[in-house]
Amino acid sequence: EYFNYRYGALLENYFNYNKLFGNHDINATIGNTFGPGQRYRSVTVLASDYSSDAIQDVDVANTKSIQASELNSQKSRLSYFGRIGYTFKEKYVLNATLRRDGTSVFGLENQWGTFYGIGLAWAVSKESFMRNLPSVSNLKLRGSYGKTGNDNIEPFKTTSTVWKGNGNNIVYSFGDNLSFSHGSTINSMPNPSLKWEETTQVDVGFDLGLLSNRINFVFDYFNRSNKDLLIEILLPLTTGLGNPGQQGTQWVNAASMKNSGFELALNYNSMSSMIKWDLSLNTTYNVNEVTALGTVGNLPILKGEFTGGVGNSTRTDIGHPIASYYGYVFDHVVKSQAELDDLNARAADATNGDITEYKVGMKPGDRVWKDIDGNGYIDDNDRTYIGNPSPKWQYGAVLNASYKNLDFQLMLHGVAGVDVVNGARYWWEGMSKPFNQTTAVLDRWKQDGDVTDMPRAGQNSGANLFFSSWYVEKGNYLRVKNISLGYTVPAMKSVFDKFRIYVAVQNALTFTKYSGYDPEISSYSPTDDDNYIFQRGVDLYNRPNPRVYRLGLELNF
Repeated sequence: EYFNYRYGALLENYFNYNKLFGNHDINATIGNTFGPGQRYRSVTVLASDYSSDAIQDVDVANTKSIQASELNSQKSRLSYFGRIGYTFKEKYVLNATLRRDGTSVFGLENQWGTFYGIGLAWAVSKESFMRNLPSVSNLKLRGSYGKTGNDNIEPFKTTSTVWKGNGNNIVYSFGDNLSFSHGSTINSMPNPSLKWEETTQVDVGFDLGLLSNRINFVFDYFNRSNKDLLIEILLPLTTGLGNPGQQGTQWVNAASMKNSGFELALNYNSMSSMIKWDLSLNTTYNVNEVTALGTVGNLPILKGEFTGGVGNSTRTDIGHPIASYYGYVFDHVVKSQAELDDLNARAADATNGDITEYKVGMKPGDRVWKDIDGNGYIDDNDRTYIGNPSPKWQYGAVLNASYKNLDFQLMLHGVAGVDVVNGARYWWEGMSKPFNQTTAVLDRWKQDGDVTDMPRAGQNSGANLFFSSWYVEKGNYLRVKNISLGYTVPAMKSVFDKFRIYVAVQNALTFTKYSGYDPEISSYSPTDDDNYIFQRGVDLYNRPNPRVYRLGLELNF
């Protein structure tokens, strides 16, 4: 039996290649191509004598003979596409595209996807009735609609993978003498139903130019829907899947969402003969909302436990932004035993004595969570939405100016309407350990009567470090992204087309109320797509953007 051997991939994967790209002998010589840029070299594995026909994985065959195996790409794609464009009298424009994409990462029934786009434009300023408006130099109305797909996941997720461990770390004992036998474990659950993640988008907008295009204004409204997001979810421990000490996972299509909003851009050119300058302003407003869940029972997706014991920091559910921060709302610190007794008494009154503690294990100096559901005490139902990692506003500005041989550029960038999780506070202000704390803990609660927002010290300090609004801060900022000043030496024009020296500062200034190093946070594991989607905006002592000073010389010949 022949196998496409790559980390124990099943024979099914080779069949997927054949059905998608035609029959290729698996013993083919160097250079056979499955798809554009996808090549393999002499992939030949002979295996037989399986203990079970249910799991025919090369790695667990009783006998096997690997002749050679080398593969420089583990997945392939085959695409067909076409495009048509038509312009009538330079006024009416039509563009349309159609493509058919096949991928090897999905099962046989879901390998192909059809994607398309259509765009229309009307150059209103070229119509005869616009001649009475000479100040309008350009006016164009635009609209488009299209669908694209995403198959950006690792290959072989439609089949199980088997891990036999390293050395003797997977063994089982059998019989009275408890002798050890080598074993293997299935570390992931297959999902043969995986399919293309799809994105559809509607755009409507216009371009407006005034005063011979000295002033240009661009407006776009967009509504983008993402369907069947490809994500990796954790499986219950009761499945028994996963490497030793780890929890099993499965890739699924889940969490459809939409983004809607608008984009504005304004550009002005001075057209001055002495001091020339132009100014560009842009802003984007976006609202994110989850519209569907593909999980079993439409259960919310919980992620983002950035430190053990804190609990999940994000919750993805229908009607809310994706990966919204979800936790307790911090109210104040218990200042005395008398106040704690009063809180416990109110919990007992509200529950007719069934509950005698407002918060289990709470002591004077501990944090008090708000009773969101109003039942008189704190439990899991008091967690609520406490922040949004998706900025509602993004904006920027670029100023270019020149006077004779001097040139100047200023670039600004900022976001607003966004929250950030300062996860570093767990270690630097949490006081769970008696070291590496900031000076903020000097104001902590120490004795009855102390009024402060900083709880008592101690490794066993109740639920003080559970995820709550204490970690969440406003992530708004305005950053001076770049400043540069240059001078072109006119005396060198006889030797060079251009001889320019300049100085520049990158990330010169940042205006923000965020207490961490840098409010510009993606995720604490930005190379992990899963973390980026469901654990964005978690700052676990991320390195700040550096301030860079540059002195340069530009030569054109």
